[in-house]
Amino acid sequence: MKYYQFQKKIENFPYFSLKDLELILKTKLNKSLKNQLSIWEKKKYLIRIKKSLYLLSRPDILNNLELMFLASKLYDPSYVSLEYALSLYGILPEIASNVTSITTKKTAKFKTPLGNFVFRNIKFEGFAGYENKKCFFTSYNIATPEKALVDYIYLNKKQMKTEKSFWQSLRINLDQKFDLEKMLFYGKLFESKKTDLLLNSFKKYAQSEFY
Repeated sequence: MKYYQFQKKIENFPYFSLKDLELILKTKLNKSLKNQLSIWEKKKYLIRIKKSLYLLSRPDILNNLELMFLASKLYDPSYVSLEYALSLYGILPEIASNVTSITTKKTAKFKTPLGNFVFRNIKFEGFAGYENKKCFFTSYNIATPEKALVDYIYLNKKQMKTEKSFWQSLRINLDQKFDLEKMLFYGKLFESKKTDLLLNSFKKYAQSEFY
C-alpha cells in the first residue's frame, strides 16, 4: 500500500492504535503492513507515541496538538494535574518540564518524540475533581485548580510543613482565589490525616493573605 492510499483511509483518524487500524482497514495486520508502518515512521510520516500507538505527522495536526490530549491516550484512566496543571493555571511560577497526570493505575513514565509524561498513582476514591476539555480533534481531562493543588499536597505531603514560611516558599499565586472548602472536601477523599492537617494549614495561610 502506498502512503497516500493509507493516509486517505485514515484521514479521519489522526491518531490510531494497531487495533484501531485493523478496524479502519477492515483487515488483519500482516507483517508487510507492520514493516510499512516502521518505514513510514522512519520517514517521519508517522510518529509512534508508544508501542502500538501512532499519530499522523501532519502540520494541521501537530500545530493544533495538545500534549494533554496525548497524556489521555498514553494512559487511561487519567487526568492532567500536579505541576503541569498548576503551571498552566499560573498557580506555581515554575514551568513544568513534564506533563504530569493522576491515574488509578500504577505510576508510570513515558518518553515520546513530542514530550515526556509522568503518571502518579492515587487511590480510586481520590480520582475526582477534574473536567473534560475539548481540543482540536478530541478531548482530555484536567484537574480543577483546587484539585490540582490538593493532588500536589497529598503526593508531596512527607516533604511539606504547616508553617506559614513554608507556604510562602512555594510562591503559590493566591490571586487564583481558591474555593478553600472544596479543597478540604477533596482532601477528605484521601483519608490522610497529614493531608487534612496541611490543607487546614493552607486554608489559614490563604485566608490571612486574602484578607
